[in-house]
Amino acid sequence: MKKTLNRLLVLVLFVALLVVLLTYQGILFRHEPEAVEAIPGQAVPAGAERVAAVEREVAAAWEQPAFVEAEDPVALTPRAMGVVLEVAVREGEEVAAGRVVVRLDDADARARLEQARAGAEGARAMRERAEAGWTRAERLHGAGAMTDADWEAAKAAVEAARAAVARAEAAVAEAEEALSWYRLAAPVAGRVLAREVAPGDLALPGRPALVLYDPARLRLTAAVPAAWLEPGEPEPGGPPRGLAVGDELRWRGGDGAERAAVVTRVVPGADPTTGTVTLHLAPSSPDGLRPGELGRIVVPGAARRVVAVPKRAVERVGQVERVRRVFGERWEPVVVRTGRDLGDGWVEVLAGLAPGEEVVLP
Repeated sequence: MKKTLNRLLVLVLFVALLVVLLTYQGILFRHEPEAVEAIPGQAVPAGAERVAAVEREVAAAWEQPAFVEAEDPVALTPRAMGVVLEVAVREGEEVAAGRVVVRLDDADARARLEQARAGAEGARAMRERAEAGWTRAERLHGAGAMTDADWEAAKAAVEAARAAVARAEAAVAEAEEALSWYRLAAPVAGRVLAREVAPGDLALPGRPALVLYDPARLRLTAAVPAAWLEPGEPEPGGPPRGLAVGDELRWRGGDGAERAAVVTRVVPGADPTTGTVTLHLAPSSPDGLRPGELGRIVVPGAARRVVAVPKRAVERVGQVERVRRVFGERWEPVVVRTGRDLGDGWVEVLAGLAPGEEVVLP
């Protein structure tokens, strides 16, 4: 009997302990609060303008980087080695045709020219003596006072003297030409694109000292996917197809301004690394363009359907874009991602809104 009571007491204590633990954990005797329906956002102000997101069909546009470069730039390369004494122009400066823009140290060339001129003077003096001897020999030979051998010798001497003068004068002309190599003149009118040397540098043949370009002859260069040149019609919203010489595209500069650009050349062959083909385009006007300026070409594609809202509906908080989406008579902020500016006060919405959903204009 006593054992039974002890077992009963242990069982009661165990049950009591279990009840305490379950109550402490909130499993037993838990108070459930009354469910209250949460109403999101804020009330739409009276008179607030509400606009529904719409689905619109817009022309697809694909963009690729493109940069401005000079067409056929002119490199001024010295034909002789020499120390640079003067560079008369700087980058961006306009240069007239024939203007000397780089001057090299020509002391050695001048010395060679003076030596050649002195040699020419000596040759002329020898020619004069030989011609005088030839005149005397002609007279004596005609009078029978000179042998044929002496007459032949006099004739050979005058011919040799005349040939020596011709060689000396050619050496002078060559030295004068070599002296001109130390003055680099602009072969055409243009603007300085690059200045590769400065006073004190050693100019070397074959290495450009200055590069000129014609501001009126600029082109755009872009690398586009090779698939864009394949014939065919683009799929809706897909990349362009059939791009060819003569197509008119748009070019957008770094300042956002656009101008027309016509494809003038498709460079043969594709880059095996990137799978792109290089295009050359002629801008509608080169005014305001600078070599090296980076922009983007805009290539039209097939039309596609997009969701659009007024640009005024999009608020920007730092890097986040959001709209005030309507729920019944209330609104709450919803994060969206916008795309192209559609140009009429509306903007494309890539994510965050569906057609027909209303937004409140701020």
